[in-house]
Amino acid sequence: MTNSIQRATKIVATIGPASRNVETLGRMMDAGLNVVRMNFSHGSKEDHRETYDMVRNLARAKGITVGILQDLQGPKIRVGTFKDGPVTLVKGEEFILTSEVVDGTVRRATTQYAGLVQDVRPGMKLLLDDGNLELEVVKVEGQDILTTVVIGGKLSDKKGINVPEAALSVP
Repeated sequence: MTNSIQRATKIVATIGPASRNVETLGRMMDAGLNVVRMNFSHGSKEDHRETYDMVRNLARAKGITVGILQDLQGPKIRVGTFKDGPVTLVKGEEFILTSEVVDGTVRRATTQYAGLVQDVRPGMKLLLDDGNLELEVVKVEGQDILTTVVIGGKLSDKKGINVPEAALSVP
């Protein structure tokens, strides 16, 4: 019974700048690494090719099989750019996301996904910058989504927008 459990259990590790070298990868494989995850949201094609080759060559030299998981980025909804650099959103203040192309300010910013206005409704939470900031939708008017800042903080160019409560129609 123990052998079946051991074979079914896999150790998966994301390879990043700190672990992307022969010595560290070798130690990870010696410790039981089964699958290397490569995050394609970051890095260049050349970086990924180098990592792939490094894993394959090292596993071959050790006489083991190591899987490679390629984590591909799906469609991403983002804010546009800000006229004067990053802005600080303050809890309780109004902030407008619009599908109109504008120079972003502390009060208003573009979202490149025009369909967002159809996908959200009042009361929904919008998470920006990997959840570091939170907005609540107050109302939708034309191309504008009027929100209230629930969790404030610094917002800079092209940060992601996540809408956990909506089924988005983004392509």
